[in-house]
Amino acid sequence: VLGDGAPWIWTLAAENFGERVEIVDFYHAAEHLWGVANALFGTGSLEAERWADTQVKALYDRGPAPVREALAEAAKAPGLSPEQAETLRKGRGYFRKNAALLAEQTSAVAETTATVEELAADAGAIAGNAGAVGAAAEQTEAAQEDLRVGRATTAARRQARRQRSHEIGTRTGL
Repeated sequence: VLGDGAPWIWTLAAENFGERVEIVDFYHAAEHLWGVANALFGTGSLEAERWADTQVKALYDRGPAPVREALAEAAKAPGLSPEQAETLRKGRGYFRKNAALLAEQTSAVAETTATVEELAADAGAIAGNAGAVGAAAEQTEAAQEDLRVGRATTAARRQARRQRSHEIGTRTGL
């Protein structure tokens, strides 16, 4: 079940589905990061853009742990206004409550990447067998191509997510 992190969604999913995987969608998580960035550094500022882009990339690449650390560090900054402190409190709460659901998404990406890399390694090992050189070479090339396409697709998706994240922050003024 894909949701924005609102508790009512998980309650409804629990009532209507048996075994399920719950995942917080990346768009809403990025939106929360942009809200914090704009509150801390000023809406539309270069500092807000840099901070949000860094955190969105960290969330995509490594999951919620580094984002939670960055939010905790930001909360220690001296001179926060009451509004900034409240936005940080809400952002920290969102990522604390949804950490496991965001980690599920990150692990799925990592698992797919690992599978493609294992296929490429297996194909390379097969290529060492003299009796299967021709077929193994084709498998190796196919696996390497799959890996290149997978990495290119992953990179394109990351770039698209960063762009959407940036647009969200700019459009919503968060």
